[in-house]
Parts: sequence; C-alpha cells; structure tokens
Amino acid sequence: MNDTFEPTAQSKAKLTPLREAVLGFATDLIDEFTEAGLTPRQAGSTVAHLLLDGAWASAAIGAISENRTPNPILFEEAAKRAHGRLDLSAFQMPFRAQETTK
Repeated sequence: MNDTFEPTAQSKAKLTPLREAVLGFATDLIDEFTEAGLTPRQAGSTVAHLLLDGAWASAAIGAISENRTPNPILFEEAAKRAHGRLDLSAFQMPFRAQETTK
C-alpha cells in the first residue's frame, strides 16, 4: 500500500491559514504555561510534547480509519522534515511573560 497522496486544491488552500492557526494555538499554550510559572523554554518543550502526542494521534486515527496500521517511521520522518519548513529566525518572542521580564 502506498502511504503518500496528492493533496486536493482545496486542501492546499487551507494549509497555510491552518498552519498559522496551529502555530498561534501553540503560542497561546506557551503563554499559559509561562503564566503558570514555567520559563519560555520549559513551556515550549511542554507544548511541543503535547502537540507531538496530538500529531501522532491524528496520524494514527487517519490510518486506522482506513483499516491500516499507523507507521511510526513515516511519522518520525515527517517530524524531521518540519525542521526544514520552519524559519526559526523569523520567530519573534510572542510570550506575554517576556514583556514582564525585561
């Protein structure tokens, strides 16, 4: 069975705004954890683990819904490719906690 697919034009159009929404949600979660006493690094790590759990669950649900076995190797490869898609130098410190620690 082939594990790849071609996205539809409609799904491609939704990709950028939904990626931005997920990044915004992640930032909001980091803010929540910094307000709860974690440093931005600790908060970021905690949120990353939460999102990884959700990402693996999403991938598994998709596979299982088509009577397939989730493929952890493909998931790990996709996670590694994320490094190349994100320009970390473009990130600003969005945390409300940063404003109070200057």
